[in-house]
Amino acid sequence: MAQETGSLGGIVINGWDGRPLPGVIVTVRGTILAGTTDASGRYRLEGVPTGEQTVRFSKPGFASTTVSNVRIVPGLPTNLDGSLRPEFFELEEYEVTAEQFQDQALEILEQRQSSTSFLDAISSEQFRRLGATDVAQIITKVPGTTVVEGKYAVIRGLSDRYNLTELNSAVLPTADPYRRAAPLDLIPASMIREVAVSKTFTPNLPGGFAGGLANLTTKSFPDKFVFQVEVGLEYNTQSTGNPDFLTYPGSSTDWAGMDNGYREIPAILENATLADLIPPPPQRRNETPEQAQARLDQANKVQAELGSFNDYTFGPTTKAPPPNYGGNFSYGDTIKINERNFGYFVGGIYKRQWFFYDDGIQARYRPGPGGEAPYQYFRVAQSVMEATWATVVNVAYELVPEDHTIAFTFYWNQNGEDTTRQRNGFVEGVDGIATLNTLQWIQRQVHAYQTQGEDHFEEFYNDRVNWLVSLANTSQDEPDLRYFNYAHEPDDTQNSIGNNSMPEPIRPTRYYRNINEDNIWAQLDNTLTVQQWSGLDTEVKFGGAFNGSTREFQEKTFSFDGESGWRAYGTPNTYFTPENIRYTESPGRFGGTNYNFQRTFFPALGNNTYLGQQQIPAGYAMTQLPVTEQLKIIGGARLENTLLSIDGGGALTRTNSTINQLDVMPSFAAVYDVVTNMDVRFSFSQTVARPTFREIAPYRSYDPYGDEIIEGNPNLKITHINNYDLRWEWYPKPGALLSVSPFYKQLTDPIEKTLLTFGGGIVTFENRPTASLYGVELEASTPLDILGDAFADFDVGFNFAYIHSEVPLTDVEKAADAVLNANSSDSRPLYDQSPWIVNFNFGYDNKRTGTTATVSLSTAGPYVYLVDLGGPDVYEHPPLALTFFASQRLAEHVKLRLTVKNILNSENLRTYGESADGPIYSRATGGVSIRLTIAFDY
Repeated sequence: MAQETGSLGGIVINGWDGRPLPGVIVTVRGTILAGTTDASGRYRLEGVPTGEQTVRFSKPGFASTTVSNVRIVPGLPTNLDGSLRPEFFELEEYEVTAEQFQDQALEILEQRQSSTSFLDAISSEQFRRLGATDVAQIITKVPGTTVVEGKYAVIRGLSDRYNLTELNSAVLPTADPYRRAAPLDLIPASMIREVAVSKTFTPNLPGGFAGGLANLTTKSFPDKFVFQVEVGLEYNTQSTGNPDFLTYPGSSTDWAGMDNGYREIPAILENATLADLIPPPPQRRNETPEQAQARLDQANKVQAELGSFNDYTFGPTTKAPPPNYGGNFSYGDTIKINERNFGYFVGGIYKRQWFFYDDGIQARYRPGPGGEAPYQYFRVAQSVMEATWATVVNVAYELVPEDHTIAFTFYWNQNGEDTTRQRNGFVEGVDGIATLNTLQWIQRQVHAYQTQGEDHFEEFYNDRVNWLVSLANTSQDEPDLRYFNYAHEPDDTQNSIGNNSMPEPIRPTRYYRNINEDNIWAQLDNTLTVQQWSGLDTEVKFGGAFNGSTREFQEKTFSFDGESGWRAYGTPNTYFTPENIRYTESPGRFGGTNYNFQRTFFPALGNNTYLGQQQIPAGYAMTQLPVTEQLKIIGGARLENTLLSIDGGGALTRTNSTINQLDVMPSFAAVYDVVTNMDVRFSFSQTVARPTFREIAPYRSYDPYGDEIIEGNPNLKITHINNYDLRWEWYPKPGALLSVSPFYKQLTDPIEKTLLTFGGGIVTFENRPTASLYGVELEASTPLDILGDAFADFDVGFNFAYIHSEVPLTDVEKAADAVLNANSSDSRPLYDQSPWIVNFNFGYDNKRTGTTATVSLSTAGPYVYLVDLGGPDVYEHPPLALTFFASQRLAEHVKLRLTVKNILNSENLRTYGESADGPIYSRATGGVSIRLTIAFDY
């Protein structure tokens, strides 16, 4: 006999301000029934078993509420209203009750089921257990996502050009000159409540992405007073205590992630022209006293310029570093002011880390009669010191109970990275040993001021207005990047600089670069609720946004020449001495004086500036229409006008470029609830990807990182993308998930990096006619109590992505490939796109003993790192990353945590060609990191 059932419905409100609360997950204990509240806070569950039931209400950011003895009558509706209070999300904390353990999967359920886009979300609880310490590490756990250079997300095979990052729903700018998205390694995990990645476009989102939009939500204020402190030490098997660790003198404030001015460009050189740097010529016949004085003045000026630097170190020394260390704190409360709620939260973090390897290999090959032959081969040692601190402040005040709230968020992040690198080896055309020294300091800063509000006008179609104004600044300062590339014999004799066969720069060089970008983001969203023909709530949403940014870029390069007194037994650190900086005098041919310099400035490429501006006003309208209780469609369009302009160049030439274009971006999606806990989603949208400032700046400059000359292209077009997405997702029980998500993307005018000179050297950017990409994502996670009570404390999660992309080769590329391989293809994959990505985690959580443990594994297939016109492309082979995390409660307010990262110490490998056995482009390891942390919670 079929079991009789009833229905359950009601409304859930926010216990803090009394407003209806959307997105609350409602579950019936002991069943697979689950649902979410709509925009009005209402929910309804059908097919609820009769008798007394226990109902649970939960939502990320709110304390869960469980109601027992809810009586369900056969064939009749039962009304049950709920109220949830905001709860504090602890800094990197993971301590929940047995039932609350389901919140990780329930959070995904809430995010995914209530979102109008295809959404993947990770909460602070999850990335704490996965051992992630920054957002770059967090986002690799999202299905179909990898990170390149340790900073930039590649989502669904599309590089950072096709992705956006938001901080609290405001676009986060970047100061990287060649990247469009913000570097994610800057943002500590302990500052973030959740990371949500939208993989499909809806009109209320910015239209400048095709892979994904990652929204980082900072932690908010607590419901009651909380104070937490956490400190930790980390041992790295390759750096901690290693006496071979490379270093050099820096500033006294490097520990704070900022230079105190020690590396600043000398004031006398800040506005110096090439003429200011040239020594005076020899005395000429019939020289006047005024001319003689001018030559003396010029000699004194050049001598002062040569002697104006604070430090003349060009090579590394060694010193053992201490263990990595760091900590964080949080403090917050909610109080009453004028009988209205006022909440505040302050959090901060500081960490300092050292990393080192001396087993690196770097090689460059070119095709030869017997295959690829090396023309450069180096053994590499590199050390990195990194210091980061950040703080976040959140305050919120209830202006009018239930209807008007205003909030303010302040975020500041400071990061300094000190890199010392030495390469020793062979260079074709160079006699003896080639040694390349690099001393590099980069400091990056992000700070944002955000004000937002929520307003409710119930009498006007229950209108909810959300507004946000964000002022952000990001900067990247690289003061005094030093290169010293030279050749020498094994006994340090026969030193030489200036050999054209050596890698650039071929002379001792000091390089200064500063990038500063100011950004404003303003957004207004209106949501009206009306009833359609059958009485179901329909949302009509409309609004607008404005994104404006201004970037200032400056770079200046000083190269030096002269080998006198240094060729025998000299080192990079003795190239300059107090004696050889000063000029000497000698008699002129005509009775006057000549001024002789052993060291001189040498004209160098890289003295450029530009000013870039971008303005993107936008407007949109969309609707979320329930056709039936099971079928919902979401449709609308967004208009964005792009005004992108740049004015820049060198001292002798100034150029400008402008893009002014209006784009209409339609979007259509449908969600069909097959049953209460299963749905199917479809989405179609059109989006764009814009070029960066540097890519359209039509001048040449030297890029020290890629060792190449970059020339912008003012004729670049905006890329247009058609996106097709499908997703089936099933939640077989609370805390369990199974989903399949195929997708297809067609790109028109994709922007690719292209070599202007055969075999490398000068590169530019160009629009390819077309490219395509398709793939599928699989995701599964579940508590293992399905295997029996003995496994109730275990859980497992897995996701896999297969991605295939094609970029048609040009005729020149096909001809070059045919010379090397008669069976070469007519296409290649997109840059940075891995063909497959795997994430796996296995967890244990024993509430009785306060023990938590997780083992996680991540890996991905090889992807194109560098496109080579004259030979095989360079592929990067992502390492197999294995991490272990454990937490043990020692006392009521004390926990001890252990994190072991990079357990396998897998190689970071790049090769010519897709095979890992191909000729090595670069190879290194990073060491195993073991971190112990103690946490106090009051």
